[in-house]
Amino acid sequence: MKKTLLGYVPEKSIIYNFHPFTRLFFIFSLTLIPLLVLNINCNLILIFLICLLFIFSKIDLKVLRFYAPIFL
Repeated sequence: MKKTLLGYVPEKSIIYNFHPFTRLFFIFSLTLIPLLVLNINCNLILIFLICLLFIFSKIDLKVLRFYAPIFL
């Protein structure tokens, strides 16, 4: 596992195939989109898609329980 800004990512993750700027842009866009969307249904769909991306990227979802109080 590699230590990143928000947790640990597996060494053989698909995410590391992308350019660092692309990864940073993706993180910032996923951070800003929920702030700009006013519809709760769209935000819930976005949260579901982000969780699917975590699973697809082989990120352990146990890491999220550390950040859950910050999200709430």
